[in-house]
Amino acid sequence: MRRTSRLLVLFGIGLAVLTFILIVALLPGGGGVANKPTPTPVTNVTVVEAAADIPLGTVVTQDMLTTATVPVNVAAGDAFGSPAQHVPGSRGLA
Repeated sequence: MRRTSRLLVLFGIGLAVLTFILIVALLPGGGGVANKPTPTPVTNVTVVEAAADIPLGTVVTQDMLTTATVPVNVAAGDAFGSPAQHVPGSRGLA
């Protein structure tokens, strides 16, 4: 192998090693300790559920309802928090 060919091969290998080091150092999570965000704790809310299937047209009473605790991100935005909020004639609903 000629001297210039060897020099060119060594230059290419050196350039590849330098490129690898720069990529590892500059990419996120590549080098050093990454700052991991602290997870937000999931809070729970109480929502109203039907205790059993309620046929269509049935007047809903408080004994047909129950409450469940679910994560905030699972609960519907318009969910009731207490059976008294849903049943007409109870103190929770005007």
